[in-house]
Amino acid sequence: MVFRLQTAEGKIKEYQTVKGVGGIGGEASGADKWITKCGQEWDGLPELHQECDHLECAIHTAEEWKLNLILGVPFFGAIAAISFHFRILEGLKAPATLVSLAFAVGAIILLVWGLAGKNCWDELNEFKNNGTIKGIKAWQIHEDSPIHATKS
Repeated sequence: MVFRLQTAEGKIKEYQTVKGVGGIGGEASGADKWITKCGQEWDGLPELHQECDHLECAIHTAEEWKLNLILGVPFFGAIAAISFHFRILEGLKAPATLVSLAFAVGAIILLVWGLAGKNCWDELNEFKNNGTIKGIKAWQIHEDSPIHATKS
């Protein structure tokens, strides 16, 4: 079902309610299982109609932006800077440059994911507290609503 909101302007926003957990190496995403805050669990990525449509689950899933921005970006950025520094000091060209570029790209990807996740988290919390998204009135829509039926 995912969590869906419609604004007074007619825009429909969808937010995931599941997140992958577990070790690296499961499916293509690396998650061993997928869970929601409300306790649902799947061995593989669930279909959209299988997910719950709880606001709290969507907020909980969107909170991953913190990990990307607070832990991921500095870690990948530091590795990129260190390997670039060794490239300059040691005169190493190809290996250090490739490592530096790979980690710099990783840091940029995590930054983009983190900022997008923070935007979703901000929107969901604004809806929870004010019933709006970016100041525009919004309401939750469900899969069986007539609005959703016309969207497909």
